[in-house]
Amino acid sequence: NGVWFKPSKWNQGGFDAIFLEKGKGLVKFVQVTGGYTHSFKIEYFHSFLLALSQSPQSFEITCLEIIFVVDQKKRSTFKLAQPSVPGRLKDFGWKFGEELDNVKIVFIKGW
Repeated sequence: NGVWFKPSKWNQGGFDAIFLEKGKGLVKFVQVTGGYTHSFKIEYFHSFLLALSQSPQSFEITCLEIIFVVDQKKRSTFKLAQPSVPGRLKDFGWKFGEELDNVKIVFIKGW
């Protein structure tokens, strides 16, 4: 029973889509990339999460997912950069230094 959102600008930093499910406190960011590498500009995720958690709807974030979607042909070579500001998501359950371990990278066929 969640809702998908897309940023108002195509080049919004950090993510291409957001899934929210208030009943579960779930926030899921999705970033689609065609590159062999991708930056991890964690401050964009933090800004959105902070605004959401302080919104009049009082969205309590209990589960945070960040997913990068990559072409399957790049499975052996894709690299995600270190987060731009390590520890920035600690207020949302992500421990300092474990950001890359928490990110999910999925590979899809037929780009």
